[in-house]
Amino acid sequence: MILGAVPSLASQPRVRAPNGVLSGAIRDSLTSRPVGYALATLVEKSQSQFANDAGRFRFDGVRPGPITIRVQQIGYRPIDVGAVVVDDPSSPDQLELVISREELRLPEIVVVGDRSSCAPGLAAASGTGAIINRVRSNVDRLRVLERNYPFEINFDHTSAILDSTGVVLGKALRRTYTYSTKQLVGYQVGKVADRAGRVTLFTASDVARDEFQRHHCFWYDGADTVSGRLEHRIAFAPISSVHSVDWTGTLSIDAATAVLRHSDVRLANVGPRSPILGSNCGIEYGEIAPTLVLEQKASCWTVNRDRPTTTVFDVRQFLSHRFLKRKPGDP
Repeated sequence: MILGAVPSLASQPRVRAPNGVLSGAIRDSLTSRPVGYALATLVEKSQSQFANDAGRFRFDGVRPGPITIRVQQIGYRPIDVGAVVVDDPSSPDQLELVISREELRLPEIVVVGDRSSCAPGLAAASGTGAIINRVRSNVDRLRVLERNYPFEINFDHTSAILDSTGVVLGKALRRTYTYSTKQLVGYQVGKVADRAGRVTLFTASDVARDEFQRHHCFWYDGADTVSGRLEHRIAFAPISSVHSVDWTGTLSIDAATAVLRHSDVRLANVGPRSPILGSNCGIEYGEIAPTLVLEQKASCWTVNRDRPTTTVFDVRQFLSHRFLKRKPGDP
């Protein structure tokens, strides 16, 4: 049973879910090859999971009746597929879902946005919708990964304090630490920097959170060639009603793979009473599974309002990760 769109209920195909288990496979419309790590969502139950490397997925506890399966993968056109789960033994026991690649074609004239004309959230971003949708796909997938497949991450953290001439004061500190995605609090407006000058860096998954999107606006900011690779930039900044210290910067998407590659950010709204003058960070992302990205390295320079002025240089380097229960693609 090969499906690629939602027909009317009367014409929707029938499928069995033996013992409440609905199974399916996702394939490329041109090559018929499996599309691994696509995100499948059973809309009626708000359940999401990643297909395995063979493009297969399954949902448990599915009862007879109409269902909708939503399929999303970076670089492909998202689809909603309707079907009816039945007890009829003559019906197939697996859905074969087909998705088509979505070629990224920018118009000849691309309007570059700016902060003055933007509204909160990625959905309201100005510029080219195709690029915005790819940013949303990246961060939404990472949010699902953290929520449905909790994992631990090991990082190496190096920190040094420099004087105004760039000389290291004392010894650089280095330590390894572990955190679990179960413990993540996430971005909170008004809590990016505390009174002691400690700064909390946002994560890529924070961009998918409602808290971050309600307090930031986004717009297309042009393209660059980095190491021979074309990348598109999406800029973001706190909305005008946010007066506390917050993050502004750009997210860069690989034009060929549509995967998030890096971001360059800095602090905005730093007031005269803040113990810091500013902070700039560069963040690099890498894939821990096909099309599933995670922060690999973050380098930050934070200038303190000391007399004389000092700068704190922090580098956080990804070492390893471990899924606590199941990993993407597990049944």
